[in-house]
Amino acid sequence: MPGSGVPNRRRAALLGMIGGAVGVMAMRWYQDNLEPELFPDVSQSPRGLPADDPIESNAMAALYEGGDTALETVGRQVVRLQEGRTPASPDSETQRALDVLLGLSTGLAYGGTRTTTRSRDIAGGFFMGLRMGFAEVVLAPLLGLRAGPSRFRPLQLLGVQMRYWVFSFVMTAVTRALYKVLSPRQW
Repeated sequence: MPGSGVPNRRRAALLGMIGGAVGVMAMRWYQDNLEPELFPDVSQSPRGLPADDPIESNAMAALYEGGDTALETVGRQVVRLQEGRTPASPDSETQRALDVLLGLSTGLAYGGTRTTTRSRDIAGGFFMGLRMGFAEVVLAPLLGLRAGPSRFRPLQLLGVQMRYWVFSFVMTAVTRALYKVLSPRQW
């Protein structure tokens, strides 16, 4: 039946990686151009002390600084391990490499695990973005990679979630469009 077949896993994983790379570009554009207008305080430092947040108080160690995202903290740790110094913030080259790595690995996981060849996957994009936002806001503080959620205002948390939805919706749309174009017989 057209539109309900099982995708070729290897092809879907590769196309997912391409979709993830495009999703990262869209997310970066959103962060640079729209996010400052829509959520001007999204990158402000957290308020209160680490002990004020129940999730963060259970963290293994606090590796983050200020209002860092989990990827910024990981970038700083990568530079520390490679160069033996801890920079104030990861350089833009390291940060871009981590962004691309996140996009490619997320796209690989998305493309390789989808179970349908339908051209639209709104639910996939929505729930992938929710999972990524949850990981940034809840799981990363448990690992000490960012400040806990209760130390941010609700609009800051919504801004983080919007960032991941931009990424995930673009990634899923590009992946599905490429799959449709490159696998016409499967539709």
